[in-house]
Amino acid sequence: MKLSKRRTVEDAAKLWIVRPDRPAGTSERYVTGFVDQFGGESLDEIDEADIYAAYVTDTKKVSTMRREIGAVQSMLNWSCKVLGIQRTFNLEKPKGAQPRLRFLEEDEVRKVIAATPEWMKPSVLALFYMGLRRGEMIGAKWLQFDDRKGELTLSTRKGGHGRVRYRRVPVHPVLGKYLTKGRADQPMFTKEDGSAWGSGPEFNRAWDKVVEAAGVPDVTPHDARRTFASMLLERDVDLRTIADLLGHTSLTLLMVYAQVKGYRRTETVNLMPDLT
Repeated sequence: MKLSKRRTVEDAAKLWIVRPDRPAGTSERYVTGFVDQFGGESLDEIDEADIYAAYVTDTKKVSTMRREIGAVQSMLNWSCKVLGIQRTFNLEKPKGAQPRLRFLEEDEVRKVIAATPEWMKPSVLALFYMGLRRGEMIGAKWLQFDDRKGELTLSTRKGGHGRVRYRRVPVHPVLGKYLTKGRADQPMFTKEDGSAWGSGPEFNRAWDKVVEAAGVPDVTPHDARRTFASMLLERDVDLRTIADLLGHTSLTLLMVYAQVKGYRRTETVNLMPDLT
């Protein structure tokens, strides 16, 4: 591969895209867009402030801008190391909102489940009792379910070219009572007529009616996943096991889901003996 003597951003991107551990499709798209703007700039001279100004606008979500800048920074630093350039990029990212920390108390969960129509209970219980993502619940098919072990096998792909990760989540007996096995290609969790949920928004509309009937405000389907993690944590399940059930490789990310309640922190501190 012929590189320019100035070692430009375009040179860096070419190396990065063809490296053995090829980047995920989304990251590659972000880097391609970066080359369109800064391809001719020298890696030694490009100004970090100019990069920030080009990416931070009022027309995009903060989360999107942070992902774009993160992909660009990863590419630049990897390429500088490969090319022997003594420079490390620390690109500033726009500050995002605090992550949502809503989880339900046990009495709130009971209210939601009690307000759920019988036909919809499998879908709702799968979120609370298995910690599934909404998309995982909607997409689950019977071929993924192991009758003998009572486990559902789920897969997660990171990006367009990312490696697929698998995890097995046991089906809780409470949920199992509501399941009637169908053909391998049929969805496990369905609408009232037995057909698959068409989309996330379609499920959200049904979910919103349930939580409104339950009188439990400000609840999203993903809050059920966070509640699953928090309840396991409060029952002294170790973080690694909870992370495996949720499909997280990072314990740091897990802590967003598994928030320790204030009274639990107080109880923990009060375990210390009187040392005076």
